Amino acid sequence: MTQKSTEQPLRILVVMAHPHDFTHCAGTCGIHTAGGDTVTAVSMTNGVGTHNERLHDELLKPEEDQDASIVNQTGEAYAEVKEREFRDVCALFGVSDVRILAFPDKPFRKTAEAVEALRHITYDVRPHVLITQRPYLHGRQGMVTAAHNDHDETAFAMLEAQSLASAPDYGSRQRPHTIA
Repeated sequence: MTQKSTEQPLRILVVMAHPHDFTHCAGTCGIHTAGGDTVTAVSMTNGVGTHNERLHDELLKPEEDQDASIVNQTGEAYAEVKEREFRDVCALFGVSDVRILAFPDKPFRKTAEAVEALRHITYDVRPHVLITQRPYLHGRQGMVTAAHNDHDETAFAMLEAQSLASAPDYGSRQRPHTIA
């Protein structure tokens, strides 16, 4: 636990756009799980549309030099690899509650379905702490970017879900939850 031993462990919710984004906060999660806190890691996508370096590198080669097993790999097969990697890396840092929502990426969009899924995860986990992508429309040098960004959309979806989860939902008996 990261706080006094007489206090309850923290529940931390990590929401990222892609499975590999967990590495942005893996060390922090590991420190918390080692101290007795619980972490739930959520990827909004299965990562099929991002960072397939092996396929990228193979396609740069002349066709006769390409590895057919890489070039012909299906998106489903690659998604299975990404899920296994995500779960394995999370386990290294003490995270066993791993969820992949498998919304499309490149582009991932903040849809009503994505917001609703995150709202229900918020109700389920009832986190004290939220770690997510940065909710800013600025590039690295402070310039507003015109390009679509899966990370921004993830942050916007999570912030909307957090807001919805904190308010009573008429017609529902769901207890609201506000993240500290």
